[in-house]
Amino acid sequence: MWDVLRILWRVVFAPVWLLWTCYKGLWWAFDDSDTRRAAGSATIAPPDAPPPPNPHTDAPRFAPDQSKAFEITDSTPAPAKPPIGPLRGGFVSTAILSIASAAIASSLADEGAITDGRAWALWIWATLMASVGTLYIVRHVARRQAEQEPKTFWGRCRMTAGGIKDAAFGAGRGMGNAYIKGVHAAKVTRNAVQKAAASPPAQAAKRGMFSAWTALRRKSQPTNPPTAPA
Repeated sequence: MWDVLRILWRVVFAPVWLLWTCYKGLWWAFDDSDTRRAAGSATIAPPDAPPPPNPHTDAPRFAPDQSKAFEITDSTPAPAKPPIGPLRGGFVSTAILSIASAAIASSLADEGAITDGRAWALWIWATLMASVGTLYIVRHVARRQAEQEPKTFWGRCRMTAGGIKDAAFGAGRGMGNAYIKGVHAAKVTRNAVQKAAASPPAQAAKRGMFSAWTALRRKSQPTNPPTAPA
């Protein structure tokens, strides 16, 4: 009986389970834990490293009683488990934001402000942005969780608030740096364009284009204008 109910539960909530699986799979792109970095660096061999021994062709050259002393063990650290608790909170937040954006896009389409196609595009874009934003917050919450390791409910609440604060300050610093770099790039581009426009070849090209335009205007004008009737 319980097996049948479990199967029915999975069938009914299959879309939610699939969305949760996809959301949890996106954590791989945001995971920056020390265990993952160590695992990634352990799998990269230097270019001048000798090839690994082949157990079929490279026979051991030691006595049988010495085999245990020369056994090769895999020292690659086990992959870290994803933070399921923060990921669940991020998934629920993403679902709420997606529903809210769907309601806003639907209301705008009903009022005729945007078309149905743009409403769908707005909803998809808002859902993707919500997924990325919540995963960014989950990463900061996971860092706090790894540092503090709270044991109580209020400790987890303080940890979550601290992670959200870190994410907000990090996003603010990133936007500020992007704005400063954008302003600098705009100034450099403007100076380069002004310098190129003031160069002799550019001035000569400008004078040539002006002369050609003047000649075309003269040719288009009638040589003998019509006289007024007496």
